[in-house]
Amino acid sequence: MSLKIGTILSSLYESIAISEAPFCSRIALQYLFDIRVLYLMLSCDSLRILLPSFEKKLDPFDFSLLSSPVMRNARIAAQRYSVLFGYILSDFVPNKELSLSPSYSAVVDISPRIMDIARFSLLPRLSKTSKNLSFKMECLDSSSSLNRKNEIGNSPSVRNSSSLSSFYKIPSWFGS
Repeated sequence: MSLKIGTILSSLYESIAISEAPFCSRIALQYLFDIRVLYLMLSCDSLRILLPSFEKKLDPFDFSLLSSPVMRNARIAAQRYSVLFGYILSDFVPNKELSLSPSYSAVVDISPRIMDIARFSLLPRLSKTSKNLSFKMECLDSSSSLNRKNEIGNSPSVRNSSSLSSFYKIPSWFGS
């Protein structure tokens, strides 16, 4: 049963791998993850053969950075899904991490890694965090300066006029 499901799914993923339609690295990474999970669960060699074709669609830098977390997450997902789909599996999913702490079986979040990769670390670049930080600092500066102006304007010793007319008497336009 698992071999039959594996061949059906491998033909589906093979048509995606052969197509020339471009897709972003997140989608290629998701396909790679799906195929690894299915290969670990179904043990179908036709799924294993598809892995290099999806690895080629990823950027080499992204692949080197994300290959180990994707493999670890695929192992964890295969272990979890084997409970649900155990009746169609011919072999059990190998699990060496039974006696380890729960932190070893936690899924690694890959999204922040792929969204903000510093490819050239020595070149200055704009990032979301520095922009938000500078905006917050500007807001803090402007609010503190407004507070200081309000304190100065509300003090009883200083007149509440901001023009030069407070320093000298202005004669009327009409001479009176």
